[in-house]
Amino acid sequence: DRAGLVVEFIYVLDGNRPLAEAALTAIRTTDPRVRTITLARSFGEATSLMMGVRHAAAPVIATLTHCRQVAAGEVPRLVRSLLDQADVDVLAARRDTVGRERMRGWLRRSVFAGLARMGSGLSLSDLGCRLRVFRREVADHLDLYGDQQHFLPILAARRGFKVVEVPVRSAGELSGRATGSARSDLLRLLDMAATLFLVN
Repeated sequence: DRAGLVVEFIYVLDGNRPLAEAALTAIRTTDPRVRTITLARSFGEATSLMMGVRHAAAPVIATLTHCRQVAAGEVPRLVRSLLDQADVDVLAARRDTVGRERMRGWLRRSVFAGLARMGSGLSLSDLGCRLRVFRREVADHLDLYGDQQHFLPILAARRGFKVVEVPVRSAGELSGRATGSARSDLLRLLDMAATLFLVN
């Protein structure tokens, strides 16, 4: 509201989340802008993201994950920034290094960013940040699966859309479930290999 934006909020619940669904139902009684989509079972973040995007009506879409990754004020700032730039299609957020979790993950992020740059030619340093703001046309050309939500900017660039990485303020210490195990890194590497194979 402070940013002067007319918005809708779409929450995708990846499987049975009764507490979250009850909380969102209560919010919907006072705020009709809130919509909830509940998947029959857990399909993963990429499927949830695509489901939300396909139900969105707005010409500009901002995506967020369940973890609080960036300062709240950065979301409307990036939306407004994209609306003001007719020649840009995707804004990908790049967090600062506030918080121990961000510092511990620096090497892992650097490895993934280097591989992405070698394979796609696109210079992105924070593929783990899920704040992305993009135009409706971009969403219409994307079909993510597996762990490919990390590589949305790469896939969009391959489709000919202009992608710009934008610095944002981190939320500090991460909230929500931690993601960074050796198993998840291995799966992400496999998904990155599949993604780079597709784009090349």
